[in-house]
Amino acid sequence: MQHKIIFLLLLISSFNLPATENIFLRLNPTIHTEMINRMDISGNLLATASDDKTVRLWKLPQGRLTKILRPSIAPGNEGKLFAVALSPDGTLAATGGWTKGDYRGFGNHNIYIFDTATGEIIKRLVGIGQIILHLDFSPDGKYLAATLSGESGLRIWRLSNMTEIFRDLEYAGDSYWTEFSSNGKLLVTTAYDGYIRLYIHTGRIKKIKLYKKIKVGNENTPFAARFSPDGRKIAVGFVGASRIAVLRTKDLSLQYWANIDKKGTGDLFTTAWSQDGKLLYAAGGYRNGAMQHVLQWNEKKKLKKWQATWNTVMDLRTFADNQTLYAASTPSLGMFDAQGHILFKYPRETIYFNKLFPNKLLLSKDAQIIQFEHDTLEQQTTLRFSLTEGHLSPQKEIIVPPIPIIKKKLTVAEVQTYLIKKGFSHGSVDGVMGSKTRAALKKFQENVNLPPKGKLDRLTIAALQIEEIPPKLPELYPPLLNIKDLDFKFTKNTKKITLNDKTLELSQNDTALSYAFSPDEKSLILGTRFYLYHYDTTGKIIWKKDAPEIVWAINIATNNKIFVAALNDGTLRWYKLADGSEILALYPHSDRHRWIAWTPSGAYTASVGADTLVGWHLNNKIGEASDFFPLRSLRTHYYQTSQTLKQNDDNITKFPKDFPPIVRLLSPKNGDEFKSEEVTLKYQYRFHGESAPVELRILVDGRPWKTIATKEMQREIKLHLPTRTIELALIAKTEAGTSPPEIIQLHWTGKTMPKASPKLYILVVGISDYLDKDFEKLPFATENFAAINKFYKESETKHLQNATSTEILEGFNWLKTNAKAKDITMIFLTGYALQDKKEGYHFLPADASMTTNHISTQTFITAFAGIQSKVLLCVDSAYTTNSEPADIDDFANQLSSPENGIIVLTSTAGAQQTEKNKSLFSTTLIEAFKHKGALSLQKLGNYVSNRVNKLSEGKQTPVLAVPETIANFTIKFPKK
Repeated sequence: MQHKIIFLLLLISSFNLPATENIFLRLNPTIHTEMINRMDISGNLLATASDDKTVRLWKLPQGRLTKILRPSIAPGNEGKLFAVALSPDGTLAATGGWTKGDYRGFGNHNIYIFDTATGEIIKRLVGIGQIILHLDFSPDGKYLAATLSGESGLRIWRLSNMTEIFRDLEYAGDSYWTEFSSNGKLLVTTAYDGYIRLYIHTGRIKKIKLYKKIKVGNENTPFAARFSPDGRKIAVGFVGASRIAVLRTKDLSLQYWANIDKKGTGDLFTTAWSQDGKLLYAAGGYRNGAMQHVLQWNEKKKLKKWQATWNTVMDLRTFADNQTLYAASTPSLGMFDAQGHILFKYPRETIYFNKLFPNKLLLSKDAQIIQFEHDTLEQQTTLRFSLTEGHLSPQKEIIVPPIPIIKKKLTVAEVQTYLIKKGFSHGSVDGVMGSKTRAALKKFQENVNLPPKGKLDRLTIAALQIEEIPPKLPELYPPLLNIKDLDFKFTKNTKKITLNDKTLELSQNDTALSYAFSPDEKSLILGTRFYLYHYDTTGKIIWKKDAPEIVWAINIATNNKIFVAALNDGTLRWYKLADGSEILALYPHSDRHRWIAWTPSGAYTASVGADTLVGWHLNNKIGEASDFFPLRSLRTHYYQTSQTLKQNDDNITKFPKDFPPIVRLLSPKNGDEFKSEEVTLKYQYRFHGESAPVELRILVDGRPWKTIATKEMQREIKLHLPTRTIELALIAKTEAGTSPPEIIQLHWTGKTMPKASPKLYILVVGISDYLDKDFEKLPFATENFAAINKFYKESETKHLQNATSTEILEGFNWLKTNAKAKDITMIFLTGYALQDKKEGYHFLPADASMTTNHISTQTFITAFAGIQSKVLLCVDSAYTTNSEPADIDDFANQLSSPENGIIVLTSTAGAQQTEKNKSLFSTTLIEAFKHKGALSLQKLGNYVSNRVNKLSEGKQTPVLAVPETIANFTIKFPKK
């Protein structure tokens, strides 16, 4: 991916979003990006609500993300969700918070009620005067209760006719909790006026009235109040208190305090009961050491503690078999088993930048290389990102190898031999300094930062003989924090900022967090909670811009044209110093491998598996759910390489006008059963603009199953499905792009068929000898082929050594003919690859030349589309000397997009190169199965990535890309 986004910085005058109220670029990792405020459980469905303006639905006990619910949003607070509740049958999700539903922030707040199967808003409660802080459905699903901010107290609605049936405004503080008892006859609330209130139904018409309200001891900030399953007790947690009050429900009298020991500190404000009521749980700000803990008391009040997360636990819920879920402000999400062992955990996926100020954000002179501290609380690493190479890597000390005895002169034959050894092909060793040898010599000189003259000077001769030359690193600069003779006083997180005794004026409620002077000493950039300010050295404001998030650190490049800001959402943003307009944003994922960079127009480039981490949020009509398109959805128009940026500048400066339609499956619904192989699908599209011809792609268990051309807004089709439990996905494709997949699970209840074990089909392609002698031999391809062949040999295996393009395509057709839907296909691909200017990644068979007999990315997609089984493609390709490195990241992202459904494991990432004389990748793949026998897909990817990265000393980082339509599965590797 060399030079992939260097030109983004050259187009700084073009990337300004037009004024719009309906479309926003948003981060989109798996876990929430901001504080998780609440969660709820119904059956095996978990819902979480967050400040990031989404509700996420998870399948338990696996903890797999199944759907994201999106109300309308706007800049600032609009759309932040503080409450979520699931109906008892799990079909509805109610959510609210700062939800006025209007871009300008006018009017009262709304409660949105989503259909959890479709993700659509089907009802809306309006006219709510204050922020919604908590929600709860009655056990029969007929009523919804909400508690509000300020003194607005409690409100209850009958959902059948959306009628309010009760309200209590006699509150004198925010109310963060309400809950119905299991029989629905009681309801409890808490409020910051210190009172716990109990309400009951009375009479035949079930009127609601306040039964009793009390304060407990000296605690004035009750937060959570949870009924025990039998309804006889209520567990109350308090902000600022390190104990839980257990009350008798019948009179709200104190039954006992659940106390902590002396080994920890912090408050316990959220509570939960086990489903049998024998165990009490609590959490909040309580920590023992560096970590926050979940606490458990049994019936004898014996205390246990489980280490959970780094920040405040905001909510607790319990699941079957005494399993316990926690949601944290980090944000993070996890689940314990009955013994306190973690069953699954989603840690924070954004990096903390709050420690970068004052001097840990470094820039190269032209701002094309950036270095920063990676901090997810669980691990700290210094990372460096290169815009020119498109690569994110840990920064470590470079060890210079010992210098050998160097000859002062070399013969041409010796030069040619050294060039071949170092991977710079020129043909055969003939002792003649011809044009090919000079071309290879120039490439070598460029690689080692020498003038590419193609002549043998003293430094070139020395470089040829050194086994390994450490890369020449550009100089990086910290921010300029002081200017001579300028009296600047800065106190972080305050308004106390003076310049030559002149106070710099900040907006109301704003505080300063970071700053940097321009290297020419003529101006100052100040970063605050809400803004970026640019002052001259007299303290006069040059410009002021809204900041997307808190600005933790700033650095201005020494060219005095660009500055970079590190923001609270985990992004780094490039701006023009002259006017503060944004040029580029970078989201480095906390896994230290994935990253995505994009312009305000949506032009983007991304590492393997990262093209879904950012996307377009589209507000629809008021009262309708919003739509979301990962940047991947528009890749045809907006994915960029250096060549397309240079040649098609106009194509990436246009704000997206066209989006593919959203497809919704009306029936069957998620979790439905079927007992006949013929199933009727009823679906509809939501078009953005005029309707257009749509290619509807239907996938079964993540693999292409059927494609239908349609245009109608709504339609029914009959489909023959496998007679087993499956996951069904629908994707709409138009000229604008592809929609996110609509995914449901269908359970087979028909006649039980004999269960056959899945077969593993293996195709091994290794190209080491090319007919075109301009391609030198590739030793590791021979080694790969021999090693894999030696490790296993089954009837479902085909080996293609030094195969032509026709033979490789016949191998793909062999898989298409034999592999069934229940099976697994693994393809090992080793050989040269190059980058075609129009078509991207091309693999080179044995009969390839520089221009003919290539296997393009589209050829792979077309060939694999007919294979019914799951497909895992393991790619270990080297680059030819005379061409630009192939874009392996884009190749993997294209194949692993949901509509193609191919799992890709690459030997390298970004601009990395496989060593041509050995293959750590294939060796490690074999090693993994030799020791383990069977591995889940994710464990295989993690093992190979970590092992190869370690063995190569960071030079190679294998990456696994998995379509979101394919769940984790286990691969058994048959031994010989």
